[in-house]
Amino acid sequence: MSHFTTVETKVNSLSALAKACEKLGYAFTQGDVEIRNYYGHRMNAQAKIQIPHASYAIGVVREPGEEESYALTGDWMMLGGAPVQDQLLREYALARVLESCAAEGYSIDSSEIRVNEDGSMALVAVAWGE
Repeated sequence: MSHFTTVETKVNSLSALAKACEKLGYAFTQGDVEIRNYYGHRMNAQAKIQIPHASYAIGVVREPGEEESYALTGDWMMLGGAPVQDQLLREYALARVLESCAAEGYSIDSSEIRVNEDGSMALVAVAWGE
């Protein structure tokens, strides 16, 4: 059944989300936007993610009462379901870790990032002392 569903995750960095989208080839548009579902219901969002060849978009919706916390909402049945969610969340998590490590002065060799059979990732963060 087609309807809006919110992914149970917290997005707290739109820049990391934009990087994840870029890596996946998804268009990321920030600003006041509107998304719709199969039945034509509409929802306002602070950004949207457009997947190539999909007629529908994922809304990035600010969590009520939260300054920098967003949820991902969309008609997932029409967007490809769990595989799209899994890819997007995995790439967002990686982009967020890379962003946080860089802010703390760590460097990560992207060629050393390994994706395990279970979908988890392994990486090494290095900081050089003074």
